[in-house]
Amino acid sequence: MTLLKIFLQVNLRHATQDWGKFLLSVFGVAIGVAVFLAIRLSNYSAFKSFEATIDNVNGKANAQVQSRSGTLFSQSVFKRVLELKERLPALRAATPVTEQLSRIKGTDETLIVLGIDIFSDRAFRTYEDIEGEDSDTFLRFLLEPNTILVSQQFAERNRLKKGQTVELFADGLLKQVRIIGVFKTDRPTSEVANSFAVMDIEQAQRAFGKEGKLSKIDLIIDDTQSAALKAYLAESLPEDVEVVSAKTVVSKLQKCSLLLR
Repeated sequence: MTLLKIFLQVNLRHATQDWGKFLLSVFGVAIGVAVFLAIRLSNYSAFKSFEATIDNVNGKANAQVQSRSGTLFSQSVFKRVLELKERLPALRAATPVTEQLSRIKGTDETLIVLGIDIFSDRAFRTYEDIEGEDSDTFLRFLLEPNTILVSQQFAERNRLKKGQTVELFADGLLKQVRIIGVFKTDRPTSEVANSFAVMDIEQAQRAFGKEGKLSKIDLIIDDTQSAALKAYLAESLPEDVEVVSAKTVVSKLQKCSLLLR
C-alpha cells in the first residue's frame, strides 16, 4: 500500500467521523493559500511599479557614478567629474543627484524625491509645468526651503494640488513640504512609473540631512566610446565610487523581483 493511499484512508476515516471538523480544516487551508498568494501578488505588483519608477527617473542618463558601498559619497566627486568633462568631449553631460525614498502621509505609494541641479539636470529630464512656465515657481524652487514639484500622475492618483502643504515620511522622520508645482515628464510611461518628485539639490540635502553628499551623478556618454570612457573615469575618480551603466540598478531590481514570482 502506497503512502498516498494510507494518507487518504486515514484522512477519509477522520472525515466520515466528523465532517464539520474536516470541512473546517479544508476551508482553513484554502483561506491560508489564498492569503499567501494575494500577498505575493501585491508585493510583486508594488515592486514592479517601483522598478518602473527607477527606470523612469534615470531620464536620458546612460551611465552613473555611484558609491561602491551603496551609500552616499562626497559632493567633491562631482567637481572632479566637471574637470574631466572639460577635456573629454565624449562625456557630454553630467548632473549631481540625491535620492530619498519617502511617503506622503495619507498615501500608500513610495515616492522618490530627487534633489537636482535644475540647470545641469535639463540635459537628462524635462519637467513641464501643467500650468505653463512660471518664473515665480522657478525662483521658489531654487530659494524656498521644503518646496517640491510632483509628477502629474502621482498628484492625480493621490488628489494633490499645487499650493498644498503635505507631510512627508522619510527615514523615520516627518517633514512638512509645500507643493509649488505639478509637472509632466517627457517620457511617456505607465502611470505607476511616475511616482517621483523633485527638489532643488541644496534644499534636499538640508531637508534630509545629506549636506555635501550625493546619491549619484548621472552621465550622458557617447555610445561609441562608452567602455573606454567608463574605464578612464573609473581610474580618475576616488576609489570609493564606480562608474556603471544607468540600467544597472534596474537590472539588480529585476533579479530581486524574481524572488517575488
